[in-house]
Amino acid sequence: MAEYSVTIKLSGRNPAQIVRTLEAAFGSAVAQEAKIVDWGKPNYYEDPCLRMGHFGCVHWTDEDVESRFQELDVPITPRLLNEVKDRIRHIDDGMTEVGWQVIESTILDAAADIELTSQ
Repeated sequence: MAEYSVTIKLSGRNPAQIVRTLEAAFGSAVAQEAKIVDWGKPNYYEDPCLRMGHFGCVHWTDEDVESRFQELDVPITPRLLNEVKDRIRHIDDGMTEVGWQVIESTILDAAADIELTSQ
């Protein structure tokens, strides 16, 4: 079963008070699984890339692939969507390879630019 995230803005003096509010509204199980963060601050529970100090992260969703089906005028079926996802299951390998090429090129370009300006 798919898991989903819901963001709710609640006021309270502290996280414990907010948990009690959630318990009253949704029950203990939901309240105990809630991840409470200060409003307006990045939700690091939902962004493992930021939490790990990463940058340049790319995440693909079914909706991304479905929109490309529509752009290409290809009728989408659950079977076809699953087949495409199976075939691109290791897309991260290709993205990593291209990423290293971009990093290397940028390092060399930046180093050359800095050397030129420091002379």
